[in-house]
Amino acid sequence: MHGGRSSMSNVRSYAARRARRYANRRHWHQYDTLASSRSTSSLSRTRTLGFTLFVVLCVYVVYQMLSTEPLGGAAVVNIGRRCPSDEFVAMLSRQSTPDKFIVLALVDTAFADMAINLYESSLRPNGIGNFLFVGAGHQACEILRNASLPCHHYTEDRDTDVASIYRSPDFIRKMNIRTEMILDALSVGFTILHTDLDVVFITNPIADLKVSMQATYVVDRIFINSDTKPLKSLVR
Repeated sequence: MHGGRSSMSNVRSYAARRARRYANRRHWHQYDTLASSRSTSSLSRTRTLGFTLFVVLCVYVVYQMLSTEPLGGAAVVNIGRRCPSDEFVAMLSRQSTPDKFIVLALVDTAFADMAINLYESSLRPNGIGNFLFVGAGHQACEILRNASLPCHHYTEDRDTDVASIYRSPDFIRKMNIRTEMILDALSVGFTILHTDLDVVFITNPIADLKVSMQATYVVDRIFINSDTKPLKSLVR
């Protein structure tokens, strides 16, 4: 009897030990799984943070490339290496004010009549002579030159004689031409007032634009340099 009881006790003890060992293994397996999940989550967060910092750095670099910096008493645009044609620069110089202020308008053949209307209804009545039409097609400039209006043939767009639909691919392409034209003019030191062809002017904006630019420059100088004179002594 004692031998049977001892055998049963040993069996129960062995079973209990196996049960505890199995429970411990499950516990450690769950812990390893949780630790692995936490490690993966931490790695994912690290990668996301690294990618975010990379995007922010890229945006900052582009901003610095496109930013303006005061130099020698004038705002110079740093937009990288651009090489506008000598003919474009010559036309800008001919049509701008002595201090390089000019009104620019992009025109294609489909809207050459609107360019003439802009001149007849707004530019000429208000004495706005410092302007230049920039053509996205030879024919557009030919039409304007026949009307004795200054036009520089900037590029030849394949849909120059088509009235593009807003936000269509050809419309976006033409808007990119406008951007390139403006950047080229800025890169050689001109101050640009760009206008669409369906705009109406009620006065010459050049004088107000100059005052606005000077006031902006003075305010920039005040906030950038701690040793500048007080505002009252700079603005009169």
